[in-house]
Amino acid sequence: MPSILPGFEYDIFISYRQNDNKRDGWVTNFVQALKDELEATLKNPVTIYFDENPHDGLLDTHQVGASLEKKLRCIVFIPIISQTYCDTTSFAWEHELLPFNKMAREDELGINITLANGNVASRVLPIKIHDLDAEDQHILEAALDGPLRSIDFIYNEPGVNRPLRPNDSEGKNLYRNQINKVANALKDIGTSVHRKAQTNPDDLTESTVTKLKPSPILGYMPKLPLKMILGISFLPLVLALAYYLFINYSNQKAAASTLEKSIAVLPFIDMSQEGDQQYFADGQMDAILNHLTKIKDLKVISRTSVMQYRDTKMTIPQIAQELGVAYILTGGVQHFEDQIRINAQLIEAKTDKQAWSDNYDREFTNIFAIQSEVAQQIAGILRATMDPEVIEQLQSKPTENMEAYDLYLKATSINVDNSPLSIKEQMAWLNQAIQLDSNFAMAYALLGNNILFTAGYSQNKNPSDVGTEAKAMLEKALLLDPLDGVAHSMMASYSLWYEKDFNQAEIHFRTGIRQAPEYVTTYASYIDFLLAVGRFQEAIPMGSILLDIDINSPNYWSRNALIWAFNNDLEKMNKSINQAKKGVDDVGAIVESARAYLVQKQYDQALEILDLSQNIQQIPRVMGIKSIAYYKTGDIENHDKQLNALIQKSTETSGGSPSFYIAMIYGSKNNAEEAFRWLDKSFQDNELELYWLKVEPEFEPIYDDPRWQKMLDKVGFPD
Repeated sequence: MPSILPGFEYDIFISYRQNDNKRDGWVTNFVQALKDELEATLKNPVTIYFDENPHDGLLDTHQVGASLEKKLRCIVFIPIISQTYCDTTSFAWEHELLPFNKMAREDELGINITLANGNVASRVLPIKIHDLDAEDQHILEAALDGPLRSIDFIYNEPGVNRPLRPNDSEGKNLYRNQINKVANALKDIGTSVHRKAQTNPDDLTESTVTKLKPSPILGYMPKLPLKMILGISFLPLVLALAYYLFINYSNQKAAASTLEKSIAVLPFIDMSQEGDQQYFADGQMDAILNHLTKIKDLKVISRTSVMQYRDTKMTIPQIAQELGVAYILTGGVQHFEDQIRINAQLIEAKTDKQAWSDNYDREFTNIFAIQSEVAQQIAGILRATMDPEVIEQLQSKPTENMEAYDLYLKATSINVDNSPLSIKEQMAWLNQAIQLDSNFAMAYALLGNNILFTAGYSQNKNPSDVGTEAKAMLEKALLLDPLDGVAHSMMASYSLWYEKDFNQAEIHFRTGIRQAPEYVTTYASYIDFLLAVGRFQEAIPMGSILLDIDINSPNYWSRNALIWAFNNDLEKMNKSINQAKKGVDDVGAIVESARAYLVQKQYDQALEILDLSQNIQQIPRVMGIKSIAYYKTGDIENHDKQLNALIQKSTETSGGSPSFYIAMIYGSKNNAEEAFRWLDKSFQDNELELYWLKVEPEFEPIYDDPRWQKMLDKVGFPD
């Protein structure tokens, strides 16, 4: 019997882990009870796909996508969420949940259905039979693009975590009621879908899933394995998030008046007698700003945008107009021994008058309470709505050890000339902080992140020497605080750079954006991820977010230049590079702009922009770009000079990925033997930038070599 809708194979698809049915047939009993309930609830019969055989009888050699794709063409997908369902390598997760999520977002119905009462229901209807660990909950919510809304069949008794059964003496009525809830939910969805079919029959006559177009980077989408299927299934949330932020910000700029609930927090003043507490004042400003960004009702200007107003002579109304906000928060901090004094003033820009002010004289141990109080006072004055979980976050303490907190603030500070501390200086402060408080999650996260970067493109540590330590620090941070969005962002970079695990990287990136939307680095790093896997268009709205956060940042303009280069929009690429050039002291701005030129094979321009800074000439990425550009412009002498210097560097360190760039040089020259020899070395050394391999155009001459696909497979890219 076919589905109630033409073009669909089944009405309902049941997805589960075989172990959840093996012991007592719980899933089989659930499906039978649901069928019985549906017969009593619905006028017309429905079709349910439920397979009691492991892996649907498929052999390992079968094309899973082809075998299951037809069956997954259903209206409602019901995953049985157990303690083991969130294993991202399992059959149910990899070949059922993720592909359906992707297909449903591309077909005629969409993933969400508007019900008759105006509410919106997802076509994924989770049935939860176990309480989940926090990590599994995050993974599942990342895959579903939102909070988990399930119908629970969990036996309710302290210390017990098992499925509710129909013969449980305490739960007979509860089990029946929950089955009825499932049936009613399915009825509501089915009725709404049927109504849509009658109202707009032309919309439901042909499957868009069967009309997927080939991608020059990824190939045909139905053949993608888990890592890229997962990434593509994330597309709607990423675009929705980016679209919402971009449109929201754009509308704010276009509005004739500034938003009522918008605020900028200016750098706090160091009021200490010695004038040596600026790092501490900056720390309080950062904490309050980060608290405010967690309040969704507020528009809060980023730290990078406001730091330029330290010691400014501009008036408050002038600053507010420049930033496009209605309110400005200023403050001062004095810390002496075990006492702290903070004064804060909220100024309404249009009147240049105080809307609120307060002085806090407390013991140093109360510093976190002050930060929370200031944020909540401002939210109240601006009439911003705060969810209970946000209030709970604002009231949390990162550490009980105030000396460790002081050390952490020193590690996050900048020098008096506004230059960042060296990684070595930061790591020294953080190690001391952790010694004082072994449960200081934020310190572990930042320390792990700093260790990551010691093998980055401008550093010289070997990845094999630092990766294990970095991972341990980040895992410790997430163990202590699973909701730390910043730590998730940093773990995303580790997963991408050190393990080339695109699946886990995207989960952590998305969790980071959701939990810490104020952490700008996540957006920049996620852009790199999207470009590296060939999802070029998805990176565009993310680039817009960066520029709205700080339109004066040369680094963010260069990120956008690279985005437009991969999207073949030369006009926007050149406009972005012109803005990025203003940051001649910004390593990232210059190097990424040169990469954009390289992508578009504009070799003269790449050389020209790299010559703007003498501080970057020993970076392997720069040496590689220059060697290629010299070769393509006929300057063989300088080409050889750069290549030989890079080869020498590869004998000293794998930090900065020298072997990868040597391989790219030989690839551009169509010297396949040397290109693959150096790629093998890059792989063996686990060079971080190998994750860019699939999209670097200079490798195009060796694409047809059978070793190319084998190398992509080794790294972990999709087919």
